[in-house]
Amino acid sequence: MHLEAQYESAKLVCDIQPQKEHTTPFMISRDACLGEAFNFFRPFTEDDIFLDIGSGDGRVLMRAMREGCKTVFGIEVDGGLAEESRRRIADLVEKTRTRTASSETVAEVSSEETQLCSSWTVFEGRFENIARRDFRNFELRECTKVYLFMDVGGVEVVSPILNEQLPSGASVVSLDFPLDTEHVCTRLKLQLTRRVGHLDIYCYSVVV
Repeated sequence: MHLEAQYESAKLVCDIQPQKEHTTPFMISRDACLGEAFNFFRPFTEDDIFLDIGSGDGRVLMRAMREGCKTVFGIEVDGGLAEESRRRIADLVEKTRTRTASSETVAEVSSEETQLCSSWTVFEGRFENIARRDFRNFELRECTKVYLFMDVGGVEVVSPILNEQLPSGASVVSLDFPLDTEHVCTRLKLQLTRRVGHLDIYCYSVVV
């Protein structure tokens, strides 16, 4: 899909429910935390599909693109942040495209730049609504790497849906709040935890 058409399609507003449910405030993922999270996610393959639940200003999606992930999705309930992230990602992709086109040889383009050819979409709406609707280009059951930085209320909302729909072998990273693997996320197995600054990072794999 051309970037322009993709950008327009990403403006799809999916939140058709009244705004009475829990809403997690935007919390910035610091570089040190992202570094630990992506150490767990690596390596990325061309078949990986990355999802950031509560994608904020798009910084985690852009990190996934730089890591080599070819398909990334963000879900953000705040319309202003969703639009900001679309602008930032579109600008990054366009700058990389211009840089690549102006280079005389492949050697002049960094490996990071050549990897930035991802298919990307940022949905505006609630995860629980989007995950259960039928979209032509998005299916939670196909997502292989999932990142979330939410408060405890947000984690409680998304956990049963992740447990139900994520495919076996998928990786999940949750910042600061663990998933309830005993009662809710019974298909997720905790692989490791890390403490970075004042935040805990919980890394899971989805088992059969």
